[in-house]
Amino acid sequence: MARYTGAPVPPRPENREEALHLLFDLAADRPLPVVLDESPYLVRNAPALPSQLQAAIGVRGGRHLTRHPRILLCGSACPSWAGC
Repeated sequence: MARYTGAPVPPRPENREEALHLLFDLAADRPLPVVLDESPYLVRNAPALPSQLQAAIGVRGGRHLTRHPRILLCGSACPSWAGC
């Protein structure tokens, strides 16, 4: 993040929610691709991640109107995806 923003020191988020908000705040000025690879494994180890993503996107609070992350969820764990 520091390299992307030009900050002298990278941020040190306290938790996953704060990290997601920091990441999505980078998309305030322009669309920003956010790739979460091996998403099924991430969710298996952090079941709250989908809710945390939804909260960070900010649909309920209107933040989705001012931030523009482009989220790509990837993964190879076939049982996690419907119709596999």
